[in-house]
Amino acid sequence: MTKYVLISLFLSLAASLSFAQAAEKMLYIPKIETHLITSKYVDQTYEIHVWHPAQKKDGSERFPVLYMTDANAGVPLANLMHYIQGGGDAPRFMMVGIGYPVDHPMGGAVVRRRDLSPTPEIGSGGKNTMPLDGILEIESGKTSGGAPEFLKFIQEELIPFIDKKYNTIEGDRAFFGDSFGGLFGLYTLFHQPETFSRYIIGSPAIAYDNEAALKYAQDFMDSGKDLKARLFMSAGALEETPQHKMVTNIYRLHALLASRPMPEFHQKMYVIPHETHLTVPAINLIRGVQEVYDKPGCAYIMTGCIK
Repeated sequence: MTKYVLISLFLSLAASLSFAQAAEKMLYIPKIETHLITSKYVDQTYEIHVWHPAQKKDGSERFPVLYMTDANAGVPLANLMHYIQGGGDAPRFMMVGIGYPVDHPMGGAVVRRRDLSPTPEIGSGGKNTMPLDGILEIESGKTSGGAPEFLKFIQEELIPFIDKKYNTIEGDRAFFGDSFGGLFGLYTLFHQPETFSRYIIGSPAIAYDNEAALKYAQDFMDSGKDLKARLFMSAGALEETPQHKMVTNIYRLHALLASRPMPEFHQKMYVIPHETHLTVPAINLIRGVQEVYDKPGCAYIMTGCIK
């Protein structure tokens, strides 16, 4: 009897150790973290959301970072990324969302136009024209054309903060912006391209200020400099209108960037059927991460692997 008791205890102990070792290898998803950062460049307090990928419990891993604008509407997009990463369609990366201290997704509509537009808009008063309470107003300073200062905030305040606080792979940074966010991404690509190594540009407002973004692109190509980045641009097919010409403009930009070889620059463009300006952002992001990142060849939801 003693022999069987000892064997039983040994097997129980072995099983417990095996379970403990397996538990150590299991992945978990930390809670979303939120920070308020006041920028000296913009005179604005930003609400920064940090979404973590599934990861080892010992905190030993480091991750690339995807920065996105319009984070007040970004929680569903971040949740989608967990499924995409878990299914092996993209590697695991952190997401850092830049938003505003407001109560609803539309609350930053006025100040986002200031931060994301590269040039002043004639007649822009920076006031709320939407029939919604709780929209953050601009009390003083620029009401448009604030992209240079917003980019300084990202480069000199936000990125150092994230790299210091979290286990990031420094230098492996991606950007996602949609509409005016896409316009800001193009401004960054042609003025400070080294800020990010991957650009996901959704439905960019290229028509803004007499197609300023196309002028930036032409100036860059004329300079003889090379881009070193992966770029994905997309738009919904139903976004093509006489006023905005969204699809036409991304075709024009794609062709311009392909007009001379740049060995370390890779671009793809896609027009998404049946989608409008308000239905396409999530698809822009999903297709974008599949294009600017390499597949890890590992679906941890199915297999538990953690490549």
